[in-house]
Amino acid sequence: MDVLRTPEERFAILSTALGTGDIPLGQGFLGWRAWAKRNPDMDVARLMKRSCPQLADDEAAACTAPFPDAHYTAGVRRFPAPVPDRPDAHGAALSRRRRRLAAD
Repeated sequence: MDVLRTPEERFAILSTALGTGDIPLGQGFLGWRAWAKRNPDMDVARLMKRSCPQLADDEAAACTAPFPDAHYTAGVRRFPAPVPDRPDAHGAALSRRRRRLAAD
């Protein structure tokens, strides 16, 4: 993970990439976004098997431990939808600013 500090001493922790809206989202991400929209029950084990098909069934099932019921999967269900996918999307300008700060 990268830690990005801004002049205001705020920071962002990044595990993948910034959704800047000016770089197309990958097919894998778009597929996850569509899958999450079609599967509101968010079977986390099924999601993990979709993302990491090499996982054994018991390994994928272990990924459900932090999510004992649907109440706990709200963040997982919500996450892919707001990622900026066009330059004028909410948050895209902020992500581009963060990218410029990281480059400096």
